Amino acid sequence: MRIVARAEAVMIGLSVDLGVTVAWLLVRGLRLTCRWPAAEDDCSSRFAVVSHVVPPTWSGQAMVLERLLAVVPTEQTVLIASAQPIAAAPTRTPIIVLAGEPFEAAWCRPGWRATLAVLVRCFLRGWRLASIVNRERCAAVIACTGDLIDLPAGMIACRILGLPLVAYYFDDYVAQWSWAPAAHARAQVFEPLILRTAHQVLVPNERLGTNVAQRSGKAPRVVRNPAWTQQLPAVVGWNGRHRTPCRIVYTGAVYHVNYAAFRCLIKSFAELGDLQPELHIYTAQAADQLAQEGIQGPAVRVFGHVDPGQAWEKQREASVLFMGFSFDDSVAATVQSSAPGKLGDYLASGVPIVALAPAESFLAVYLRGQQCGEVVDRPDPQAVAAAIRKVVSDAARRATLVQNALTCARSEFLAAAAAQDFLGALPVHPRAVTGRDPRTLEPTAS
Repeated sequence: MRIVARAEAVMIGLSVDLGVTVAWLLVRGLRLTCRWPAAEDDCSSRFAVVSHVVPPTWSGQAMVLERLLAVVPTEQTVLIASAQPIAAAPTRTPIIVLAGEPFEAAWCRPGWRATLAVLVRCFLRGWRLASIVNRERCAAVIACTGDLIDLPAGMIACRILGLPLVAYYFDDYVAQWSWAPAAHARAQVFEPLILRTAHQVLVPNERLGTNVAQRSGKAPRVVRNPAWTQQLPAVVGWNGRHRTPCRIVYTGAVYHVNYAAFRCLIKSFAELGDLQPELHIYTAQAADQLAQEGIQGPAVRVFGHVDPGQAWEKQREASVLFMGFSFDDSVAATVQSSAPGKLGDYLASGVPIVALAPAESFLAVYLRGQQCGEVVDRPDPQAVAAAIRKVVSDAARRATLVQNALTCARSEFLAAAAAQDFLGALPVHPRAVTGRDPRTLEPTAS
């Protein structure tokens, strides 16, 4: 098996190098790159962003991109979607949607035929990206994680055109495919090729940055996932009227990395009868889908997804804000370096946070290190109940957590600060629009 895996890795590496060389020759032969802007038409600050999810979809990745790009003039940004975005929804930045490729189901299938199909998709997407980037006169490409093909395709496009690539790791590109062995193996082969040629790597937290640095020898740049609000509350949002019932709020996606955490939270309600706990979930996932995963009960209410402004209101009305991850070994690597997109919003809400997460995860380390959230590091319903009771009943503890959270939000998670870190990492120099408030944008679901 090791020999087969090594042979497949060598085949991929040689295929990428050979394919890029052939594509470059075709580009020259077809004069794809002959129509660069004239000297007086300065496009040195224009860049393309490639992502499988783009605003205004409800995904955290799309929401972060929207907030970061809010400070950049629309004419300097080209947003390229590798998957079909939500139709008929207004967006600030025009979206170019890539055409689909054949063999879409091959990405997670084992075998050399599937590997060959994945390589074909990488080159097709890379060629199309190169054509768009050249036509739109971009001077750099930012390729995001979330899709197995986007990063290698972005690398191919940049090598064809001789442009710098920025790899934006919203999640660990390799670890996020640990649940799909064939895709995981391909990501392990693609990543060294990508990181070797990348001008810069962006990550949302230090833990993920350390992991990438150990594999690549490069020092990634941390760009926090920014909070929606620019104006932090002066006082704690929680007050006594929420003591009974105790309203526990979660806004965002519910999926395989946190199903078990919600089940544990619901079991903890048996220990909190006197507080009359209620779990309010605002998510794009359907209630019947969550019920199939055991996320249901008389104290559980599932609402549809809401835009950031509405999510902010729901967070401010809560007694406790909840975040949680599974302790399953199959997602351990992903959980360890995950930075929830909602973390900045939660910190800025003025409401105490209770997190259920492994002790070594970025979420647990950050909340404990900054004393800005109550952390439970084992899947124990009694421990979760004790943490909730502590932040609800202990006014001094609650005030400490919230004030520290507001300090963290102010110093690290405001959109203006995150956007400056983002722009400072780019190989081009777009003109920042000062004073822009991300809340003036068209709403994106939380």
